Amino acid sequence: MQKSRRNYLLDTTTRIIFDIHIGHYAYRYMRIRLSRGDIMKTTGDALTLFRSGIKSDVTRQTYERRLVDFLCGTLEDYLDGAPKLREKQRKERLAEGGSRRIGAVLDADFAQRANEIVQKARESPDEVTGILLAYSTRLRERCERPAEDPDHFSPNSVPNMFKPIKKLFKMNGVHFQWERIDSTYPEPETNQDTRGYTREEIATILKFANPLESAVVLLASSSGIRRGGV
Repeated sequence: MQKSRRNYLLDTTTRIIFDIHIGHYAYRYMRIRLSRGDIMKTTGDALTLFRSGIKSDVTRQTYERRLVDFLCGTLEDYLDGAPKLREKQRKERLAEGGSRRIGAVLDADFAQRANEIVQKARESPDEVTGILLAYSTRLRERCERPAEDPDHFSPNSVPNMFKPIKKLFKMNGVHFQWERIDSTYPEPETNQDTRGYTREEIATILKFANPLESAVVLLASSSGIRRGGV
């Protein structure tokens, strides 16, 4: 009995020591080393930080599309960007042909423009405030156009146009005073003609849906998931 007990203690001690060593080597194996180049690459690229702060692919695509439109379209003549890259892209599109392709925003220097606006926000916040106030004014003017005007813009969408810019500044550590910009947004519209589906209406839809469609309908109706989230 005593010998058996001694063997048990030896086995237990050996297992504990083995586990400690395994844990030690696992820790060493999982250790992460960062070089100065890694840090410079991460902190020196405004778009990398911007993209890393958005988890949803759908949201990231929407934010990036709006940010491209703002930096490369709205501020096409204001920011310096990289003229050679833009000229090269313009010539390539002309060679490819197609009016839609040729008329699209030149975004070859998107990354450079993102870095430039972040730098301006850090060094000249008043200048960037003026840019954003002017942008808000133009959007508000479009909101005042008649609903049937093709250039009409929904007042409810105005805050969404600034969200990518806010995310870009936030992820790059830019402390910006947004109160003045936010106060210029137009009053949101409320559409009294829209409503959610009733339980009875959802039940009717489910009668004609296959299993996959039923799952999507139930998920959407119970969670309020956004379009493209499935």
